[in-house]
Amino acid sequence: AVVTNACQVHLAQEAPHGRVARSLGGFTAAVMTGAVCGTAIGAVLADRLGFRITYGLSALLVLGIALLVWRQVAPGGGAGGGEPHVGLWRSARAAFAEPRFTLLVVLAAIPAKVLLGGFIFFLAPLQLQELGLSQAAIGRNVMLYGFCMVPAIAAGAWIADRSGRGELIIAGAGVLNGIGLMLPMWLEPALALPGAIIVTGIAQGLAAAPMLAIIPSISRAGAAPSSATMLSFLRLAERVGSVIGPPVTASLLMLGGGQRTMLALGILSLVTALGYGLALLVHRVRREDAA
Repeated sequence: AVVTNACQVHLAQEAPHGRVARSLGGFTAAVMTGAVCGTAIGAVLADRLGFRITYGLSALLVLGIALLVWRQVAPGGGAGGGEPHVGLWRSARAAFAEPRFTLLVVLAAIPAKVLLGGFIFFLAPLQLQELGLSQAAIGRNVMLYGFCMVPAIAAGAWIADRSGRGELIIAGAGVLNGIGLMLPMWLEPALALPGAIIVTGIAQGLAAAPMLAIIPSISRAGAAPSSATMLSFLRLAERVGSVIGPPVTASLLMLGGGQRTMLALGILSLVTALGYGLALLVHRVRREDAA
């Protein structure tokens, strides 16, 4: 978490004007690519060389990268230099006092992670198992999320930088995610489940870079805290969504079955995304009237 926030803040500060989303999107895509490739490579190494050697190689790789970063990043670089120390609760109050940030967290960041943890990591494997798929086939289907998310991150970042409409992209991605989770209403489960996984990967990839790239612009508004502080609260909120996603989905599954649970998650995504877009529109109108 510390490394992720440090990297994102550094990139947000160093990115050229008009390329913030693409810089942050490149980092997110690299993380996703590493997660997909590293999982496969680690499994092969553990199978061939054993767990102990695999752990040792991983530790050496991390140390090597840390040394490389130490040599390349300028001393004293990054966020926070010279900023006055502000307490945690004061920082939280200042961050959530900014309406755009609160809307982003409550109606976009948390719902996205609820869907990720609840559908991709919990519900989808269970439903694929009910279809009679093997463990290998279940793994391949779930990995569709990562494969589709990586190119979507680059596309979302490019569109956000060219259009300057990052918040609209986030709202549209939430609507797309909701529609994808409703595919069991129109398709057979054998097609609907992989389709929903693919659409979820595309939707969350499109929103990933814009969601990070708008933080610097929000932090420059009024008395909002620094980008580093707001990114930290954003990532913390996302982790909250990841934690509550599986138990909420499990409760829905016990009450109504897999297809109804997907429908409920799809409605959640649609309602929050449309609410996010409408709230932003109202906030913009009020701000223009005040001006």
